[in-house]
Amino acid sequence: MPTHEPSNFATYSDALGNPVFDTFFVLANLEGEDQLFAFRSPRDRDVAELSITAKGMRCQALTHQEAFILAREGMLAWVHNGDVPADMVWSPIYLKYPARVA
Repeated sequence: MPTHEPSNFATYSDALGNPVFDTFFVLANLEGEDQLFAFRSPRDRDVAELSITAKGMRCQALTHQEAFILAREGMLAWVHNGDVPADMVWSPIYLKYPARVA
């Protein structure tokens, strides 16, 4: 299981441009496409990982750095918004501080 090191800067922003600080990532293959899913707590990430694998889909927890690299390369990424109406539970996340690719 990857460890999490909180940071004092946001690497990502949500669809409204709000910074996303502490994120716990899962890489899942849904309908043949790898996608990143970010959660606000390690418990939410672990529950999601169990749920996804129980449905027979490939899934694994990632470190913040691993997720950043995949998002930088263009992988779709979504953040879980918690207890909100169903149509607003997932929103796309974007790199807030993209690193230059050498």
